[in-house]
Order: sequence, then structure tokens, then C-alpha cells
Amino acid sequence: DGSIWPIPISHSHAGSASRTRTVLKGPHAQFRANIDDSWLKLNAGQTGFFRVAYNESEWDLLKDAIATQSLEPVDRLGLQNDAYALVKAGHLPATVFLSLAEAFLGETDAIVWGDLAANLRSLESLLTGTPHLEAFHGYARGLFDKIAGDVGWDARPGEGHLDAVRRSVVIGRYGEYGDPGTLDEGQRRFNAHAKGAAVLPPDIRGVAFGLVAQVADRTTYDTLWRLEQEANLHEEKVRILGALTRAHDKVLLSDILQRSMSGDVRAQDTPLVIVQVANNTEGRDLAWAFVKENWDELNRRYGQGGFAIRRIVGVAAGFSSLGREAEVREFFETHPAASATRTVQQVLENISLNARWLDLNLNSVGRWLAERAG
Repeated sequence: DGSIWPIPISHSHAGSASRTRTVLKGPHAQFRANIDDSWLKLNAGQTGFFRVAYNESEWDLLKDAIATQSLEPVDRLGLQNDAYALVKAGHLPATVFLSLAEAFLGETDAIVWGDLAANLRSLESLLTGTPHLEAFHGYARGLFDKIAGDVGWDARPGEGHLDAVRRSVVIGRYGEYGDPGTLDEGQRRFNAHAKGAAVLPPDIRGVAFGLVAQVADRTTYDTLWRLEQEANLHEEKVRILGALTRAHDKVLLSDILQRSMSGDVRAQDTPLVIVQVANNTEGRDLAWAFVKENWDELNRRYGQGGFAIRRIVGVAAGFSSLGREAEVREFFETHPAASATRTVQQVLENISLNARWLDLNLNSVGRWLAERAG
């Protein structure tokens, strides 16, 4: 509508103990910062509602500010969050984000780790089904190696809630990316818990369950189901169901999908199982096939409620090829989801964006990961 909004901007730079504030007015406003060749962080304190795009040499300078923790945690968080948002939108090469993430090897803040881990998981989802997924897992293990060793599995005296959150995020991701020692320790602790010899603390229990399920054989899988059936609290049942969806064995994933529609799982938890199987790098295709096969019943159960059916429709959003987009479009044209029409549109748009992202980044990411591994 022609409106021009004033934009308050704060910035900090190397050698400065305070933030400088200014307001940009007009369509082409500028300000000067006397920084020589050192780093400059715009939107210091992350109080502005905008993203900041730097050029690649500026990102390199900011990596030093992150690594030395010259920036406050909120600004370290903001930098990687801006970088990943720009990557997803096609404004920044994914390799810049991958390189920036390596500056966080010495990071200690729980909230920063949580957000970085979420962005790495999103990137992993985009690489699912590509030849570079295993190389990405190796790269990601390198990011979590130091912090996982620092936090360990056991709480220490004087720890607070955020310490527990950080442990759960770090140990969980390190194991998810395939660290053998973490998977072995998760199995050892799970075995003791299942026998009643040493009960896992609630803050790490879901992590251990998930890591065990990830590499589970049929015996471990059945043990998890036994624990789920014996659990009295719904919270514990949901925790175990979520863990079961992490299996890499497709036979076991197919089994939990089938059981999700039976009396073994409460109807209110069926969408959770389907969605979390779809979030598993090994389960996306299985979950989508299951939704199509059981659409009439799923739509009958949840189609009038809105929220649940939207979550189920959303399992297709992780696909990243135009062929899949055409398949999903055709399915919902012949199987309408009246209460999820907008979600279907969003899913189709997301698939298209994922396909474009791969066209822009897949080859360069593959080369970058290969160079790091080689």
C-alpha cells in the first residue's frame, strides 16, 4: 500500500562493550559503522522482526565471534537461525550454514543447542533419500561430539532445568546421528530399566527409549511394547509410542503403523504415531503409503475435527520431488479433505519448495561434505 515503516536497528561489533542503536527511515536509508575489518552483528539482542543477510566474508568474521563467545547467547542463536531461514528461502547457500554451524563446537547454552539441533534436523529431512545423507550424519556427529562428552548421561549436583534440556537434546541427537558409544550406553541403561534394576530418570528416559528403538530387533521392540502396555500414565505411553516410531527396521515401522489403528493405541494417539513415523528418515514413504491405504477410515475418524486430519495430511510435506508433488495432488483431488484444504495447498507448496531447494543446493552440499570427510 506504499507505507514505509521506520526500522529500529541495534548493532554490536568487535571491541565494543555496548550496542549502538539507530532508526532507518525512508525507502533507502543507510547508517555508518566504524568497524574496520572486524565483525559486525546487526539486530543485536534479536529485538527486531527481520532477518539479516550478510555476505560470505561477513559470515566468516561472525564465525570467530561465535567460536570465542564474544556475542551473547541470544545473538549466537539469532545468527544461526537467520542463516538457516535464509538457506530455506534460497537466499543463502546451504554450505554457508554448514560452515557456520562448526563455530558452535564450544557452545554451552541449552537454548542455542536446541535451536541449532532443530535446524540441523530440518536440513537432514531435506537430504533424506539423497546420496549425501550418511555424509551429513558423519558431519553432524562431529558437531555434537564435544558437547555430548561434556554433558554426559547423568545429572550433576546443582544442575537446573536447562541443563536437563541440553542433555536430552545433545545425547538424543548424537545417538540419532549414529554414534556407536551413545547407542551402546542407551541400550545398557534401557536393559537395566526394563528389568527394574535401575529406573531411567524421566528427563533422559525418552531419549534412551528412542535410541534403543532406532537399532531395535524384534525382541527389543516387543519389550518396548510391553512397557507401553504396563504403563499407567498416558504421558509414559506417549513417550514409548514416540520411541517406537524411531525404528530403522521397516518391518517394525510397518507393524507400529498397523497397530496404531488397532486397540493397542488410543484413537487420540493414532495421528501422533503416523506423523512421527513420517518424521523418521526411514519411515516417510511407509507413512504416506499407510495414509493412502487407510484414508477412508482416517477421514471418518478425524475429518470433522480439523487439527488431527491436518497433521495426517502434513506427512507428505517432507517430499522433495515434482513427481511426488503430482502424486500428492492427484490423491487429494480424488480423496478430498474438506477440513484440511488449506493444509493440502501448503503441503504441495512445501514439496515444490523442497524440490527447488535441492536443485539449488544438493550438488554443492555433497561436494562440501565430501571435502570435510576426505
